[in-house]
Amino acid sequence: MRKCLQNGPLTKKKSENGRDLVNSRCGKPESMINQSKCVEMLRTITKSGQKRLMDLSESEASLPRAPGKWSPKEVIGHLVDSAINNYARFASAEDTNELSYNGYHQEEWVIRGRYNEMRWKDLVILWSSLNLQLSRLIAGIPENIYNRKRSIHNLNKIAWQTIDEKEATSLAYFVRDYIGHLEHHLWQIWTDYKKIGNDYSNS
Repeated sequence: MRKCLQNGPLTKKKSENGRDLVNSRCGKPESMINQSKCVEMLRTITKSGQKRLMDLSESEASLPRAPGKWSPKEVIGHLVDSAINNYARFASAEDTNELSYNGYHQEEWVIRGRYNEMRWKDLVILWSSLNLQLSRLIAGIPENIYNRKRSIHNLNKIAWQTIDEKEATSLAYFVRDYIGHLEHHLWQIWTDYKKIGNDYSNS
């Protein structure tokens, strides 16, 4: 399977089960947006996403989009796992000059989390609360820490849009990459989803 590299095991082989998480591609998010705009963007995405997610019924949220693919509950469960892992990553950025972190096994975590058994509204509130807290964390990171170039990193392995290990990068890049990953998965739930990040990129 094509894994979502921002969070998962490092593989480049496409599986036969048809899970279309993301295509990892070397490159950068469409623009580097400043810290305050990233915070505002994450809060806007979370609040608007919560409102729309709540409109799904329990049965709609539990139904896989196609055979072998995640249900909306499992997609949001994956985003819960992503928020938990990235909270620790972003919070520790002040403690080191590196951006090197462990990945995790996204498919296994979704299964172990038993998200499809959760009450839909509880799961949405969990996802929303984690991302709003993450936005508070990001807002409080000193600007010099947020924008500092780090020559040692493994975003060539764990970022959604990977970056060459020989190229210095920053927490600002990783935060923007996190938001892009989040919106990608919301788009999987609604194919008519308009990515809010595009509005900020053009502002």
